[in-house]
Amino acid sequence: MKRILLLVVVSFLVWSGFAQEKALVPVQNFEGEIYVGATGAMFNMDGYLKRMSINFGGELRYNLKQLPVSVGVFAETYYPDRKYKDPDTPFNFENNGGGLYGITGEYDFRRGKMFNPYASVALGLGNLHVINENSKCTPAFRLKAGLELVYHIRISASVTFTKRDLCGFGVHLGGVIGGRPKK
Repeated sequence: MKRILLLVVVSFLVWSGFAQEKALVPVQNFEGEIYVGATGAMFNMDGYLKRMSINFGGELRYNLKQLPVSVGVFAETYYPDRKYKDPDTPFNFENNGGGLYGITGEYDFRRGKMFNPYASVALGLGNLHVINENSKCTPAFRLKAGLELVYHIRISASVTFTKRDLCGFGVHLGGVIGGRPKK
């Protein structure tokens, strides 16, 4: 695990160096993103099997002028599904999830280019619901990385850390309005 973390940090530093070689392309100040995807649970609970589920969300970001960084807010649904192992029970699944919302920061490796890899970090709250428990707010932390294609299409993968039983991963396809190079 330590090797993987070290590889990610070194890769981030190398890509950052390549991204800073050229002057920044001026881009529009604001951008909005809407995405849909699939999410799954990272950890098994006793007596349950993991299952993929749909999620969707959105972000509104402000692009800083001197840095290839944007900051903003996000909100998304979050449903890491689990299925009971008991085949005799009808409707033998439970939907643990709810909503995530908070602030996000994003680093664009090639801002203003047709193909722009990016990485983002988000910190917020999860209003999570677990079957047979009360809804509760817990801190949420999300790492997301992806590729922006032709200024408007985004493909990404994310990992979300919340209460241990509700940690999950996801893959997303989204659309972006704004944030393209200024004319």
